Amino acid sequence: VQTRFANASKSEREKKNGVYEAEFDLDSTEYTVQVDQSGKIDAYKLDIPENQLPASIVAAINNDYQGYKVDDAERLVKDGAIYYQVELEGKAKKDQQLVFTADGSKAVNISYMN
Repeated sequence: VQTRFANASKSEREKKNGVYEAEFDLDSTEYTVQVDQSGKIDAYKLDIPENQLPASIVAAINNDYQGYKVDDAERLVKDGAIYYQVELEGKAKKDQQLVFTADGSKAVNISYMN
């Protein structure tokens, strides 16, 4: 992690379910990195502004989740692939945590990374 994200600051580390997790800031952006026991980066995410979500994802949210708004948006990198995870909130509706591919499809076999 220190090699890949050398300029990170405010680092916090903990172990969850056998996976090491580090949270830190880099260039004013919050990152979370998951590392396996051998030290290999399994996945990482970084906060992004809502306006950096691909248009296809915004369209999918508008079509399939009417009445919801994006509360949190993040870019997720796992196994070399880029995904986008969003937390949606709606009035009198249960919050939704979703992972999308760049084309606006729901990601298959990729869990929301808390």
